[in-house]
Amino acid sequence: MSTPSAAATPAQSEGTGQPVILVGVAGLRWEDVDESVTPNLWRLADASALGAMSIRTTTRWTCPTAGWLTISAGERAVDDPTPELPARCNPPRRPEASGVGAEVPGFADLRSRNADGRYSADIGLLGTTVTAAGGCITAVGRGAALAAADSSGRLPSYLRSKARLDAATFDRCDLTIVDAGSLAPPTLTRPEDEGPELRRLVAVDRRIGRVLAAAPTQATVIVVGMADRSTTPHLTVVAARGPGPDGSTYDERWLTARSTRRTALVQLTDVLPTVLGLLGLDQPSTAIGSQVRPDGSRPPLPGAIDELVDADTKAQVASRFTPHFFTVLVVSQLLLYGAAAVALRRRWGGTARRARVMQAMRRTALVFAAVPVSTYLANLVPWWQATHPLSALALSLLVALLAVTALALLGPWRRQLLGPFGAVAAITGLVLLVDVVTGSTLQLSSLMGYSPLVAGRFYGFGNLAFSLFATGMLLAVTAVADTLVRNDQRRAAVAVVVVTGVVAVLVDGWPRWGSDFGGVLALVPGFAVLALLVAGVRVSWWRAALIGLAAAATIAVVAYLDWRNPTADRSHLGRFVQQVIDGEATTIVQRKLEANLRAFRNYLLALIVPIGFAFVVLVLMRPVASRAAALGRAYDRSLTLRSGVIAVLVTLGIGFAVNDSGIAIPAVALFVAIPLILAASVRALELDEAEGAAPPPEPAR
Repeated sequence: MSTPSAAATPAQSEGTGQPVILVGVAGLRWEDVDESVTPNLWRLADASALGAMSIRTTTRWTCPTAGWLTISAGERAVDDPTPELPARCNPPRRPEASGVGAEVPGFADLRSRNADGRYSADIGLLGTTVTAAGGCITAVGRGAALAAADSSGRLPSYLRSKARLDAATFDRCDLTIVDAGSLAPPTLTRPEDEGPELRRLVAVDRRIGRVLAAAPTQATVIVVGMADRSTTPHLTVVAARGPGPDGSTYDERWLTARSTRRTALVQLTDVLPTVLGLLGLDQPSTAIGSQVRPDGSRPPLPGAIDELVDADTKAQVASRFTPHFFTVLVVSQLLLYGAAAVALRRRWGGTARRARVMQAMRRTALVFAAVPVSTYLANLVPWWQATHPLSALALSLLVALLAVTALALLGPWRRQLLGPFGAVAAITGLVLLVDVVTGSTLQLSSLMGYSPLVAGRFYGFGNLAFSLFATGMLLAVTAVADTLVRNDQRRAAVAVVVVTGVVAVLVDGWPRWGSDFGGVLALVPGFAVLALLVAGVRVSWWRAALIGLAAAATIAVVAYLDWRNPTADRSHLGRFVQQVIDGEATTIVQRKLEANLRAFRNYLLALIVPIGFAFVVLVLMRPVASRAAALGRAYDRSLTLRSGVIAVLVTLGIGFAVNDSGIAIPAVALFVAIPLILAASVRALELDEAEGAAPPPEPAR
């Protein structure tokens, strides 16, 4: 394995010099923490830095074994075994005691299973790293043994879960990991509206109380909910008290980590880097998380718990109804295509009535195009705090939709061919641009954003948001360029396209903003092609090759700059460079390709792409009742619309090929692009009839 240069070597962490105690509870959520039912947890949380933890591993929900192994590897680990849809979680294996230590049976099989898994998790990494530095870990309980074992499955210090805990327990080693029990029933099919059995919750609280009573005064104590307790995933508890990394202190504040870049939200994969940092040890490059640190003051405990429960509620509602939303969106798009086909081909009994039908169709198309950006704007309102969150979400979405549509239809651009078209596109692109620069708050737990329960991404541009951002920016600048070219300002039009492209690529690719690897590869060619076409330059094969090289060079520079940061501060762009250096990039590319192919299983999104293109070719590009092809008339009236459509197709084609969301990239973009193209096409027909440019219609047959 190659060694990174000095620029890529992580800085040495400053350990606390105090004992570290990690307590894990399967299924522990913030809604379980109550002053009367869980007094020990309540007292701990009251003096701690708090956050919600995303515990996603390799399946939709996380079993205790997978959670403990993820702590061990600092990477998402597979369960034991790895069924596709487990109805029951297998309990952690019972360690075989040997003196004061023990050995986890079958650990070699677990390592092999994980090494061959989707994320190639190196379980045993935590134990091996601590042991190699001359330290040791005391594990208390079966789950803790999985987290603490080294790569051979050995534990230098082990106690059974029912062992008495005293001061001597925490004097054995600098790091003690305690399995405090589970709130999950043996089967995960219990109705979700039931809470944990009271006796389980009380037992867990008593166990935590014993840990706190015996722990050294200056020890750092971290409590995590490291697994789900049902087949519905949730955000879980994370609380930390005592000395923090690099001289900080876990006290009455929020927790954060660079892996999420969000206040009060961290990941299960952040536990290993945090523990190692507290011990003064470097983070291995194979661990993908970041140290959990205190961040900003929080309200008193009751208010803090309310906020953390609200965050879980928001994620739950958005996650639960996102599939239904996409079903409705796809079906409604198909109905729009059908209605447009009928509206464009019928005479409607005269010019006046036809004009009203065309106007209604154009406005309806703009409403449809405004739906995606409205799903993000809906998050400007804290609908998740309402008594009925789903109703509040629907109302927020409706208000945002009406506002975007009104702005497009009532602005000074309303009479131009590409006026409302460009307004909706610009709103879509600019809302996402501003959002990603200011922390991506609108994308988190939105209907077309990303979910902390899925944990695919926590900041920057998700694949769906990128698709909408790219489409919006390209079509918006197409509308602006059309006005400039029409006014004999072609050079200015090209300059606007180039400047917009530079801004879009910078925002999309910069690690602190969009942090989007595949997006840069798709955006650079899209804007380059648009600039050439607006300038009146033919896109030859050699120019296309240069554009491809420019895209690759751009993302290579951005990724290299990110790689120069310390390991814990890198985004996935910098980590990919390290994986190339270590010879592990092939595994990552293969995983992305497999995810791309799996995206075709979403038959709704896979269906909308061919149907959408068929609608454009068979309806918009063929003669209609006025003897003119609607899209053809729009192309005739606009000097840049054809170029904009080509640029969007280039970006979507490359985006489809290089992103792990695959078919979802063009599918989501079409939710905006086709309604906007339809609106522009209908507007061209309206202008033709208003100006008498079209031949008189034939009598209806």
